Amino acid sequence: MRGRRLELWGALALLLYALHAANHIRRGEVHDLLWVCNVAPLILGIGCLARSAIGVAIPLLWLSFGTPLWLLDVLTGGELIVTAIFTHVGGLAISALAVRTLGMPSGAWYKAAGALGILVGLSRVLTPRQYNVNVSFSVWAGWQAYFPSHVAYLGLLLAISTSVFFVVERLLVRFTSVSEAR
Repeated sequence: MRGRRLELWGALALLLYALHAANHIRRGEVHDLLWVCNVAPLILGIGCLARSAIGVAIPLLWLSFGTPLWLLDVLTGGELIVTAIFTHVGGLAISALAVRTLGMPSGAWYKAAGALGILVGLSRVLTPRQYNVNVSFSVWAGWQAYFPSHVAYLGLLLAISTSVFFVVERLLVRFTSVSEAR
């Protein structure tokens, strides 16, 4: 039964990703598919199908950090792309269910941080500068007065995201029925 649920969740995560990806492609925004919260459901779907604890934990940690930032952006005037609800809210819910089933791997927090660093680097190499995917080129618009240095900005974001990943991992293991996967 557990394997069947994971297969269903994996298929659903991949469907949510595909719907959002198709919308971005339709809009001529292929570069936006590399945003961390857009990559998360793709990894989540594969992780569920492979029954990989780390493959579902990383998307949960990424979305735990990225979804509040996305909501803040939308609530302060950023564009709401309806299919982004699928990747953020749907991805977060599915990843929480999958982690509850497979457990939270010890050290998932630093693996999520490392994978995020790689994704930021890939975004810098593969996406146009003007779209600033994963803030890989410049400080997010409106924050330049607080962060005149892009390197300092990225460093702070990495430190904060890594801290969030660590805290979420520990809280899930300590205060929920999620066990540590070995």
